[in-house]
Amino acid sequence: MEKTIVAIATPVAYGGISVLRISGEDSLNIISKIYTSYKGKDIFKLKGYTGCYGYIHSDEKKIDDVILFYFKKPYSYTGEDVVEISCHGGILVTKKILRLILENGGNMAEPGEFTKRSFLNKKMSLIESESVIDIINANNEMALKLSISNMEGNLYKKISKIKENLLNIVGHIEAFIDFPEEDLEDLDINKIKNDLILNKNDLNYLIENYDLVKIIKQGIDTAIIGKPNVGKSSIMNLLAGFEKSIVTDMEGTTRDIIDEEINIGDLILNISDTAGIRKTSNIIEKIGIEKAKNKIKTVALNIFVIDNSKELSVEDFDIMDILDINRTLVVINKLDLPRKINSDYIYNKFLYVVEISVKNSIDIKKIIDKINLIFSTDKIENYSTIVSNERQRNCVIKSISAIENSIKDINIGQTLDGICVIIEESIESLLELTGENINQSIVDKIFSNFCVGK
Repeated sequence: MEKTIVAIATPVAYGGISVLRISGEDSLNIISKIYTSYKGKDIFKLKGYTGCYGYIHSDEKKIDDVILFYFKKPYSYTGEDVVEISCHGGILVTKKILRLILENGGNMAEPGEFTKRSFLNKKMSLIESESVIDIINANNEMALKLSISNMEGNLYKKISKIKENLLNIVGHIEAFIDFPEEDLEDLDINKIKNDLILNKNDLNYLIENYDLVKIIKQGIDTAIIGKPNVGKSSIMNLLAGFEKSIVTDMEGTTRDIIDEEINIGDLILNISDTAGIRKTSNIIEKIGIEKAKNKIKTVALNIFVIDNSKELSVEDFDIMDILDINRTLVVINKLDLPRKINSDYIYNKFLYVVEISVKNSIDIKKIIDKINLIFSTDKIENYSTIVSNERQRNCVIKSISAIENSIKDINIGQTLDGICVIIEESIESLLELTGENINQSIVDKIFSNFCVGK
């Protein structure tokens, strides 16, 4: 961290403004060589959190009017002296200013290096650092809410509390072992065991809905399936809000899988409109149908569309045989036509069923409400502390495993020294989670996933 780093912090594109961020000991020295205040202010005398209007120049040639913001260490994002330059949002002018800063002693920042320095300077925990990239990548309200919760330190505080509990247990046992002559409280091994169980349960709570959180963040892989002409493409278009799939009265219009990412409030659907499943001699259509059948097996949600105005056919029953009822939403479409389908059979076989007419756009809310029910977004709302990635989850699992082993050792009468060693393994896993004890290569890998400038 001896180098002063610089990067463009906003997208390199045409826009209202661009922001360049500089962090390090020489931030003001570097900027003083290329910046002049219109009011003659000495930037070395600026107070922290102060802005100053001026211009960037090269060999007395003006490059752009800018506003300089100074954040004095340690009260900055990185904990170092930070200067931010807000210039006009042109691609050329932004790159010219970046080049000037590099020519005058700045070093190009690596991906995530600003946040990495914030972590290394103890401005935020590793958990909070990871939440930064989660906030940037959040593409729905629920993912953003969970990321902000971690950014505010809720998960860190919970982990720290569990860590302190385990340290107190270890300290109590070690004091009993090392100072037998002292007038210490008797060691209640059953109480220690119960305390370990309570802490294990708290850790289990943190990963209880990890798979659901992962789906919320990354999107639900979804396939719209059914026979030809039941309204699959119309439902795709209704969910998308525009005509993504071709809709005609002719059967077999959709020959290949059509993909689209659709936001339905708290959730993202990575949705695929598939070829209608039926018996056909058309080679191209056969390939599309085979793709559709394979898709059914791999997605998190199947939207199975059937026609209200027709009786269930052999093709319908064949599709139903390969569906998982726990991840299938049946949509009985064409409710505007006389009913011929045996809906009692459908309701008895499947857990989630809605009846709609694609001609009534309001009916799309029925589908969205049912998807929210399937993926229990209301339940997630109550979780303010949840692990957000595989690294965090693995640390929690290792900590739980160590606690379980210590409980087993208590049950078989293992020595107190041995029990302490196992509990300490659990604590080490929690220290790895928060970043208080973590390998530098892991830190580098985490921050390499960030964008340059953050």
